Amino acid sequence: MIKNLVFDIGGVILTELTVDYFDLNEDEKKNLNKIIFYDKRFRKCLNGDMKVDEYLSELIKENSQYKKEIEMILSIKYQKYMLPIRKVVIDLLYELKKNYNIYFLSNLTEVSYDYLYNEVGILKDFPGIYSFKEHMQKPSEEIYELLIKRFNLIKEETVFFDNTQRNVDTGNKVGIKSVLFKDVSDILNNIN
Repeated sequence: MIKNLVFDIGGVILTELTVDYFDLNEDEKKNLNKIIFYDKRFRKCLNGDMKVDEYLSELIKENSQYKKEIEMILSIKYQKYMLPIRKVVIDLLYELKKNYNIYFLSNLTEVSYDYLYNEVGILKDFPGIYSFKEHMQKPSEEIYELLIKRFNLIKEETVFFDNTQRNVDTGNKVGIKSVLFKDVSDILNNIN
């Protein structure tokens, strides 16, 4: 019997962070995406080993042509535009809370966490494990095991939803039923 539902945040609760928001040509979008998300310092931010503000400053110095875009993607004041919430999913979580324990397991920077905690408020209502706080990230098996241990979850009673296949694969590997999330039907079809 399923008692625990675990959700990723980016791409599930929030739309995926993307450079498509900007009026840039495709080459510029690819370049900006590479500059921000494929830099090893971004992984350090997700791991809590580097402050986002420090990363933002360094990137702007190195890529001044994208100053506006970098600031919008990485600073807290633009999070609501860059990471819009999926209200239908959030509403569903509050409904599911009546019958299930709800948790989060997410690779997040402290900036996104602060936005979700203080402005959206959802992180006040559900416990979770966040990469920047734990200094580890999905798809590391250790972060899944930490979730199970910290909240005393039974793997067979838990379902994990994530929008990234490698994270789903790792969840299944550690013994948690894990489902690739595309829309709310993926949740509803896998909780009974």
